[in-house]
Amino acid sequence: MDLSVFFTTPVTLPEFPEMDQLPHWALGKKVSGASGFPNWQAADIVLIGVPDIDAPSGLATAIRKEFYQLSSPDQLPKVADLGDMKPKDDQESYEDTLSYILEQLFEQGKTVVLLADNPGFTFAQYRAYEHLNTNISYVHVGAGLDLDAPHEGNPHTSYNQRILRHEPNYLFGYSQLGYQRYLADPEAIRSLSDLHCSSLRYGELEAHPEEAEPYMRDAS
Repeated sequence: MDLSVFFTTPVTLPEFPEMDQLPHWALGKKVSGASGFPNWQAADIVLIGVPDIDAPSGLATAIRKEFYQLSSPDQLPKVADLGDMKPKDDQESYEDTLSYILEQLFEQGKTVVLLADNPGFTFAQYRAYEHLNTNISYVHVGAGLDLDAPHEGNPHTSYNQRILRHEPNYLFGYSQLGYQRYLADPEAIRSLSDLHCSSLRYGELEAHPEEAEPYMRDAS
């Protein structure tokens, strides 16, 4: 599958003209994709920039700028940067495209890192597993629960609610880490308990960060 049609390549860093002057030990010298669309089939980790089509923030470029300057470990897994996704006319088709791309990558056993402007793309990531015949364990880390009714006109809201209600359901487990009680609907907190979902408040996580380890280890 030629995924290059979905991306603007090569990766460009207009705010980082020193790319060519990076030392040989820098990550930027080891990541494929800066000079053309990479051979992602040979990579272990795949980076994808997912700008918000309505209000792109340049976050992916900012992350790359810092990430590429870091020192490369001796046993660095092969990393491919596919660039930023091309914009679409509407949010729904944009998310459908992202789900399709991720499905192709997951099917090949790739670990994918999304450089996304908005956490609402989590739902598109979840949908990528729909045709892979596998159940997944999902961990959400955040101050809020995002289980309220969707806000009209904002497709990025309530992505956790969309995940929990999606059919077919291939969610094996859902864990909520770091939520703050004063930012969460009490009814939503009770719903987590009713659904037998695991949760740790921010205070609990701050006092005992090691308690997050089993949830993070089991996450898909």
